[in-house]
Amino acid sequence: MSKNNSPRNSQSKQLDQNNGCLSEKQITQNLSNLGRTAIGTKFAYLNLSLPGLSLNDINLLAKFRELQTLDLSFNDLNDLSVLSELPFLLNLNVSNNKIEKLFDFLPSNNLKEADFSFNKIKEIGNVSNFHYLQTLKLNNNSIERIEGLEYCQRLKHLNLAHNLIKRIEGLDNLPLISLDLNSNQIKRIEGLNPLKYLRFLNLADNMIKSLSGMPDKHEFIEQLDMEGNRINSLSEIEYLTGFNLLRDLNLLSNPIREVEDYYSAVVFKLPKLIVLDRQKIDSKDKVGSTNLFHPSAEYIASRDHMTNLIFNIIQDHKVRESTLPNIDSPYPILLLSGPEGSYSSEMAIRLAKDFPEYFDYVVTYTTRQPKTNDNDKANYNYITMQDFENDVTQGKFICCNEYFGDWYGTQWDSIESVAKQGLACVINMELESLLSFKQTYFEPRCVLILTLDKKIQKKRLLDSNKSESECEVAMNRTEMYAEYNRQHPGFFDAVIESDDAEKGYENLKKLVLNYLGVANNQEQKDSYDDNSLSNHRQLSMIQSSRHKEQLNERSDSFLPSNTATGNRSQMSHLSITSLSQIYNQNLRLKFGSAPAQLLTKGEQAEKSLEKRASQIKKQFDLNNVVSAKSQLSQHQHLMSKQAMQGTVSSASWNKSKLNSRNENFENKTKGKNDSS
Repeated sequence: MSKNNSPRNSQSKQLDQNNGCLSEKQITQNLSNLGRTAIGTKFAYLNLSLPGLSLNDINLLAKFRELQTLDLSFNDLNDLSVLSELPFLLNLNVSNNKIEKLFDFLPSNNLKEADFSFNKIKEIGNVSNFHYLQTLKLNNNSIERIEGLEYCQRLKHLNLAHNLIKRIEGLDNLPLISLDLNSNQIKRIEGLNPLKYLRFLNLADNMIKSLSGMPDKHEFIEQLDMEGNRINSLSEIEYLTGFNLLRDLNLLSNPIREVEDYYSAVVFKLPKLIVLDRQKIDSKDKVGSTNLFHPSAEYIASRDHMTNLIFNIIQDHKVRESTLPNIDSPYPILLLSGPEGSYSSEMAIRLAKDFPEYFDYVVTYTTRQPKTNDNDKANYNYITMQDFENDVTQGKFICCNEYFGDWYGTQWDSIESVAKQGLACVINMELESLLSFKQTYFEPRCVLILTLDKKIQKKRLLDSNKSESECEVAMNRTEMYAEYNRQHPGFFDAVIESDDAEKGYENLKKLVLNYLGVANNQEQKDSYDDNSLSNHRQLSMIQSSRHKEQLNERSDSFLPSNTATGNRSQMSHLSITSLSQIYNQNLRLKFGSAPAQLLTKGEQAEKSLEKRASQIKKQFDLNNVVSAKSQLSQHQHLMSKQAMQGTVSSASWNKSKLNSRNENFENKTKGKNDSS
């Protein structure tokens, strides 16, 4: 039996006759969902829908005790006492009526959902008897205070939007999942700590200025709507950082949106957000926010490298012959890197002094003020910030980095001046500059110097007049260096512990001697210390026969790695060792300041290479001739085969023309052979 297809106009006429009183005929026409009753002993219609009929008297419903779902929305009701006769009612909708009192009827056994929205209710009253209530909608009323809900232990969804509520209260111990308080008169967030299971919170269109009342850590909040409030500072976002499941945040129509980089700042502080201000956050937004507020070391280095490269390119062209890369080997540079207190700068300076025939120390430019422990500008060239910026714009810097508000950088001219002396550079720099330096065409050897004992590092820092905050930063950077080395194996060619400064330096010196191919026994070391260049050349000639064995004995960590940034190939490493063999390991030979005897050997080696190249060229020309004849023979064979099979027409197969081409080709090849 269908009860829902009756025309509305007939119901309207009947209502006029009944003066708003519910009739039995209206009920029978709108019943639905035939099923078993709550007791299960019989069948009955369980749903009744009577919306928009201007009803004001529904006493007839007392006869339909088996109803479970009742819709009386959009009527003129103000008395619901008859609902006390419906003990099995589960879902009730009396929205858009004239009800002034909430639940003015005895509770049913299992009422779960009740919709009293758009009525004239001024107070909630005591609803503690409705133990099974799960959803309560009281939006668009005139309620001024939240009360009477303390014993609704199953209430999960509460809607109190568009009321006159001024405080968040009376919600203790409620298992609420969603709470809607938008469009009230709330000025501050409070009373939310007991709501441990809250997932959806709507506080839009209130007068809230701060998020300080949010719980410190909340495990389940997924969606927060704060649109139309008075939040004006990015610092307020810090109160939301403990919400690990927060995915949707709405701050539209708040003064905070006028703050510069607002969107990126919120995305950065809340990295797990998916939707912000009703706009989906994509991967580009997240990467951009990270690069803006907490860029990685690689990003900073790339940005610095591009800045210096562009400013260098737009300057007048200048060829740096001394450091220009070539087919034999890159210009040799040794980079020592480590945090303050690791003794890396002291090792770099000492290394240049102990190996004056091979290295010179490259002094870094800085904008910081000189300190008492800086010895006659041995460590830095001090310039003003204005001069530093001018040098950057003039393309003078290879790499720069900021540390504690001061800028440090290495200039092209500093390396060029060392290279012109025929020496290799030894440089000390921070990790950020090292990453930038490795993006140039240089292929430096990089050694990490670390002090693992924090007490020793702090003592060194305090002895160098560092403040407590500077000491803390430097010690934290030690862990950063160590972590970067763990995450990027092969980036550093070697790692040296410097808890014992003297022992650490000895290990570094052994590494350098190994790199140079110089033996490390005392007699040969004494010979190296002799200023006589002839003795040094004799020592190098003895060692050249053992050079291949020394390559195998070197520390693997100091060999080039394909995983390092600014990779060196194996060919470049071998070319350096070959240079040592041919030119008796004098690094200055390549830069034009070696003795004449060694230059003669170099010239002989160059002539030998030119002679060999000429022989290879001749052989290459002969091979081309033989290859061309072979290809012609194969072509003739293929054409004849196709002609026999009928795939080539007689017009295309002209033997006389082919013979003519053959003779011409043989004449040409014969001429090439004669010229060769």
